Amino acid sequence: MHRLTKAQLESVLSYDPDTNTFQWLIRKRGIRQGPIKVRRSRYITIDGRKHATLDLAHLWTHGTYPEPRRVQRSDMSDVTGVLKHHGK
Repeated sequence: MHRLTKAQLESVLSYDPDTNTFQWLIRKRGIRQGPIKVRRSRYITIDGRKHATLDLAHLWTHGTYPEPRRVQRSDMSDVTGVLKHHGK
């Protein structure tokens, strides 16, 4: 799988770590032109591939992708409790 490089990222977006926002450097029809706030569930599509904004911010600041996130068993208890509450 081809991963986006920091150079590729910098060629299409700028990043402001103080405000934690990305901004498109290029204008494309149909693409939001305002600042894009980094959030857990926000994605940016570059060259047809979706990238989590958290991963892009890490790539921008460290030059590498973050380590894969692992769900801990203790984290699953919260999900299980929600599912039981909703009768699933």
